[in-house]
Amino acid sequence: MIITFEEFMTARHYRESTVRTTARELKRVRDAMDAYAPIPPYCERTARRALTWLQACPDQDVKLRQYLESQGVRPITVVLTEKIPLRKREARSFEDKDWDRFRDALYLSDDPRDRVIEILCLTGLRIGDLLRTPTARIARGLELNEIPIERKGGAYVYIPVGVAEPWERLLEQLTARQCVNVASLLSSNPSALAGDASYQAVNRRLQYWRQTLGFKARVHTHKMRRTFAVRMYATTKDLLAVQQALNNGPAATMKYLDESRSATLAEHQRNLFNKRSGE
Repeated sequence: MIITFEEFMTARHYRESTVRTTARELKRVRDAMDAYAPIPPYCERTARRALTWLQACPDQDVKLRQYLESQGVRPITVVLTEKIPLRKREARSFEDKDWDRFRDALYLSDDPRDRVIEILCLTGLRIGDLLRTPTARIARGLELNEIPIERKGGAYVYIPVGVAEPWERLLEQLTARQCVNVASLLSSNPSALAGDASYQAVNRRLQYWRQTLGFKARVHTHKMRRTFAVRMYATTKDLLAVQQALNNGPAATMKYLDESRSATLAEHQRNLFNKRSGE
């Protein structure tokens, strides 16, 4: 019986949204194969999932399996189990005192993982976007005061350097270790497809800080992105500026700002009333 990639993913208990996203990325992997090009860095997990599927179904797409193996892709060995839906936790940003202690601890550390986390705190970037950024692009961006970041899917967004010191410290470590990109700085595998291991390294470091600093709430990369958004809005009162900084749509931006939702809507109502009163 022929099992499609989507059916294989569903049978292994991947979420429906993950199945859809992975299926789209697999097309980009096939395009890279047809062009005799390397696998795009943001498609590493998709490549691993595809190879797992092809090894389980050896009659499927032999050419693709040979291409993935030639690129050094490793299959996924962990089998997901069906999960019972849990009550969704309320997402919150860092408290001000915890945020300040966290940033101070990061600044004093020389651990390369903390350099990456510090950049995430400073910019609100998605971790995947930062991990796939090449060293040469950071070096050039520091000269131009604007760093191009490749988003998932291949599109670019240009972010201002702003406070240069964290970027400079990150670049110093990247250069010293001759890393091709940020992901390879955090992984024993120097290849460009080291994103998954690097992501886990950052998560382990965040749990270390949670225990060391005594944080009661969960600490994860999106918590830093949320805190960046909340603090930026508190400073600027500019929803458009926050949206542009996060590189999100309006609805997604408001999800990050749900702690400020009531105050935000009230402010919009006041501004609208004042505008109409002056007409």
